[in-house]
This record gives sequence, structure tokens and C-alpha cells, in this order.
Amino acid sequence: MAQATLVAFGLEVGNAPFDVLLPPGEHGQHPRAAGLDVHKMRITATGRLCPAQGGEPVLQTRTSNAFAEGLGEMVGWIGEHRVQAATLEAMSVYRIAPFEALEDVGITAYLVHAQQVKQLKGRKTDVADSMWLARVCQFGLAPASHIPSREIRRLRPLTRYRRQLIAERSRVRNRVRKVIERHGELAGSPPVDLAENARRSVRRP
Repeated sequence: MAQATLVAFGLEVGNAPFDVLLPPGEHGQHPRAAGLDVHKMRITATGRLCPAQGGEPVLQTRTSNAFAEGLGEMVGWIGEHRVQAATLEAMSVYRIAPFEALEDVGITAYLVHAQQVKQLKGRKTDVADSMWLARVCQFGLAPASHIPSREIRRLRPLTRYRRQLIAERSRVRNRVRKVIERHGELAGSPPVDLAENARRSVRRP
């Protein structure tokens, strides 16, 4: 297997990690990167911090609860290490709060598809996942998902709910019409807008 292929999958070349084999001073896209493994009740973060003078990266890991207080402490800890970017898996709604918290403090946050960053070997743990995500972030090993602006993200649930209400309104209209037809009231008659007739009757003095 070619060295470029090994690098693409984040494997080791010989007995040394591939990033150690990079030229001095070269540390990928983000010399100070982080990976966050997010769950419902806890977040595990690993910072992958490359010294300015070169050499092997220093790994720092911390776990906190996923509530507001723990999330604030986690983001503060990441900021103290001067992390430039962080990567999270785009799997569930639990990633929304950490993603926006990173945005608020000016840290570039990337969402990547879980299938593209799946561990290739070794035992799967929260710490191992966060370390792998930090490496993915530092070297850009997986394409980031497109994330619209926060304003668009705030409007999306409202527009989705509106579509659901419109669809539910149509279902209710059809059910009402079937009930009336079952009793022979509309049999053979031209189509009637029952909702419009109801609105007119309500407006009638």
C-alpha cells in the first residue's frame, strides 16, 4: 500500500505515526486541533497540540457532562489550549449545542459523517474516538458537511413544522369528507371545499 494511502486513512508507516514523518514545522491543516466525542450525558474531548518548534503532538483529553455548565467548562478548556478547529460526528441532535458553543468562541467547528471517520482498528472507546477525530481535524482526512448560517438553522424547524401542519390539515379534511360521504351526504355531488364552507359559516353573523 502506498504511503499516500496510509496517510489518507490515518494509519502508521513503519513503527512511527505518519504525522511524525512530515517535514519539520508541518502539522497538517490545523496544528492545534481537537476532536469531540459527543453523547447525551457526556462529552469527551481530545486536543492534539503540535509544538511550534516541531516534534510529536501533545495529546490532552478531558471528559465533562453535556449540560450547560459542563459544556461551558469544556469549551473554555479547549480555548485555553489555543485550539484552532474541532471536529464532531454529525450523528444526532446532541451535537448542536457543542457545535454552536464552539462557534460562539471563534473556534472553527467541522461536522463529519460518522461512516467516513469510523475507526479502522482497535477497541472503540470515547477517548479513542475523540483522539481519532482530533487527528481527522488536524489533517483534514474527511470532508466536512455543509452547515448553513445560524439564522437559517433557527428557521428550519419552523418551516418543517409548518409543512407538517399543512399535511395534517389535508389529512383532517380528507377524513371529514370520508365521514360525510359514508353517510351519503356528498354521494355523487361535485367536489366541495369543506374547510372554506366552514370558514364562511363562522364568519356569517
